[in-house]
Amino acid sequence: MNQLLFERSTGNVGPNVFARLQTTQLVSSFRPAPHFRFDGGERGTAIHDGEAGPVDSSPGSHIWSHQAGVSALALERFEGRILISGGSDASVKVWDLEQCGNPSRPKLHTYKPIARITRSAQAHKFGITHLSFYPFDAAAFLSTSYDQTLKSLAGHHGAVLATSWSPRHEHVLATGSVDGTVRIWDIRRAGGALGMLDQEDSLGLHYNGLLGQDGKARVRASAKAHAGPVNSLTWTDDGAFIISAGHDRRIRVWDAATGRNTLASFGPSIKNSQLATTTMFTTPVGVTHPGKEVLFWPNDTEILLLDLHDGHVITRLRGTGPAIAGSRAGGGAERTVKNRITSIVWRGAGGGGASSGVIMGGSNMAGAVYSAHLDGQIRAWAPHLQGDDAEAEDEAVGLEDTEAKAKKRKAIDDVFKSLMGQKITFT
Repeated sequence: MNQLLFERSTGNVGPNVFARLQTTQLVSSFRPAPHFRFDGGERGTAIHDGEAGPVDSSPGSHIWSHQAGVSALALERFEGRILISGGSDASVKVWDLEQCGNPSRPKLHTYKPIARITRSAQAHKFGITHLSFYPFDAAAFLSTSYDQTLKSLAGHHGAVLATSWSPRHEHVLATGSVDGTVRIWDIRRAGGALGMLDQEDSLGLHYNGLLGQDGKARVRASAKAHAGPVNSLTWTDDGAFIISAGHDRRIRVWDAATGRNTLASFGPSIKNSQLATTTMFTTPVGVTHPGKEVLFWPNDTEILLLDLHDGHVITRLRGTGPAIAGSRAGGGAERTVKNRITSIVWRGAGGGGASSGVIMGGSNMAGAVYSAHLDGQIRAWAPHLQGDDAEAEDEAVGLEDTEAKAKKRKAIDDVFKSLMGQKITFT
């Protein structure tokens, strides 16, 4: 770090390169931040692995963001301040992430919702399925639920499980279906569909004969992007690539301009078996070097950080709570579920258009990722900062332990030497 600061001060490293080196290091250093808790105000007894424990058995053990389970998250990208969460109980809660003055210090803090929308005939009657902020106004957001059917563009031969708007062209939409297809749409056109992504196409429109001399592309009669339902879609911030994931346990990266399958291989560790929509995202442009974007993937009980272009695992974020969890409400009703991650969001500021926010962490934090879980919790993940207070305390404790061990070792050595130094004679 000191060498890098010296190189920056002498002008050998430019400001953009210096910033990317730092943010790349921060991205790869994410770790659990259990000192951040989200208290939705519901009370009861926590149940872990089928056994009920006392309410105050551990700090925050009786705290839930949504006692029925958190099913969706969204975070506005202009200031990186407002987080909204949806529950399986049809409620929506709004959280102010700047309630904590200095989140970089590892001190216990419990967030409280600043607003809530409860289950009602005017709001939602069944569980929340998806949340998203309006791209141009952080004061407005959209929510979907199991209580309504969202009509989609005609073309898919099965239910639409995932949608994602292009960050470069506001009228272009990608959709993924239960039939394994991914279609690209221009909502201005009467016909709508621009094309389909084909897992067998590694060349692109220009080389496979689908691009005419007039520059218009012909739509394939049929094509499969995955061998199973497609339940996750996203674009890179610059709109250059589309990322899709399906029940065939494959994540595919597509060249958005040509529809070419880049053949990025993410290995056999990908888990994806839930029919519900799964959220994933890539690091914004400018956070990492070009061609080195990082994909965040919720892998059931862990979050994988993957290199977007070669697919190797950079790191795994573990510590997502008990495998089996539940609660006993005040009225005596019990709920037990197999815990998993249902949604993840990136905390960034300075986002415009469809950018997820190029400034890591907003105004009061070096970076953060938040995850929603079926055990009713919202968990925070933060990058490790060099030279923070906790590290200094850990180093002090480690130094004391080292000194104590050295004294014990010296005492044992002295005893051993005194015994071996004695002359023993046999008669």
